[in-house]
Amino acid sequence: MTPKESIKPSPDDSARPFEHLLPIVEALLDEGNTSRHEDLFVLEKDGWRCELHDPIDFDFLEKRFDFPDSIRLSPQHGSILDEHSWIEIQGGN
Repeated sequence: MTPKESIKPSPDDSARPFEHLLPIVEALLDEGNTSRHEDLFVLEKDGWRCELHDPIDFDFLEKRFDFPDSIRLSPQHGSILDEHSWIEIQGGN
């Protein structure tokens, strides 16, 4: 069995504060999901956000990655939230 990839907690100071979440989005894209925007993460009034067309495959992510406590997977809301940086990945319906 392949070891899980560890997702790092968000960096405290970065020009691209979402960079630690890119492996999650890239894995979902490799599995066939698509982004609603040309840039994967878009800066909105509430912060950085990635919006996907299809629902997030949480079972796939939990098998592939180890997440720090600050990153919350929320299947009931169809989203992933980094509680430290308030960056969100939102799945579609």
